[in-house]
Amino acid sequence: TAKIDGEDYIINGAKMFVSNGTIADVFIVFANCIEKDRRQIAAFIVDAKLDGVHVGADIKKMGLESCPMAEVSFTNCRISKSNVLVSIAVGEGVDTFSWYICLQIFLPVI
Repeated sequence: TAKIDGEDYIINGAKMFVSNGTIADVFIVFANCIEKDRRQIAAFIVDAKLDGVHVGADIKKMGLESCPMAEVSFTNCRISKSNVLVSIAVGEGVDTFSWYICLQIFLPVI
């Protein structure tokens, strides 16, 4: 979940089985947000070295050894509003143009 705190968001929560979690420098995190009594889903760019980001040890698997997996948890992780990729109000439908813009930003990186 993400809560607004002044000019920042505070993220708390965890995700298990994050592909390449142990070698990632940056995560794209989707979180439920409550802002001014509106429920939203937002996508954040989160640096793996920020305070409050914890990456667990590599999870051993029976196969797919070339793709390390880990649990990534967030404890009072402070994210600037400038790191919000997109925010969509739940119940209003998906704003496909915003998602298209996100794709254009990250497609050259992939």
